[in-house]
Amino acid sequence: VFEATLPEDDHDPPELVHVYTSGSTLHVVTNEPATCRYDAESMNFLFEDGQPMGPEGTEHVIIGSDAEYFVQCRDAAQNLAQFVIYR
Repeated sequence: VFEATLPEDDHDPPELVHVYTSGSTLHVVTNEPATCRYDAESMNFLFEDGQPMGPEGTEHVIIGSDAEYFVQCRDAAQNLAQFVIYR
């Protein structure tokens, strides 16, 4: 019997599983598909106002050279995770 987990049953925010750089590109990998956005100044930004990190899915990228990034990732169930990433 196949049993699916519906988004409304999901209460866990995305988790950060890997971060790496390639030149000026910062790659952020989450444990589940998510939409991620960032700000280079503060974690206190509204998700909708953050800079988009493409693509959606489990790997997200930032092109830039700031020393730190404040990242928010939201999954399909609207669970929000926040991370500070240092280069």
